[in-house]
Amino acid sequence: MCARKVVPLRRQAPTKEDLKNQEVFCKRQECGDPVADCSGVVHYTKRQMNFVGFGGLSEHAVFKCPVCGRERKFTINALTGKIREV
Repeated sequence: MCARKVVPLRRQAPTKEDLKNQEVFCKRQECGDPVADCSGVVHYTKRQMNFVGFGGLSEHAVFKCPVCGRERKFTINALTGKIREV
């Protein structure tokens, strides 16, 4: 029986589809839904932002909060291959 060489699996660089499908939340606490705990203290859930399209010369994925209208932009870093906020 021959010994096979084990090749580690490489994670492929993110694609535009990965940018589009990531979960992005609004940073403003007030945009979330208020939820009271047992003691009556109100906490806020995180509001998920909606993908609105690609923009910019370097193809940024643009997400917008449905409550406050704040935008967040993400792109793929050319050097590291990771998704980062612009």
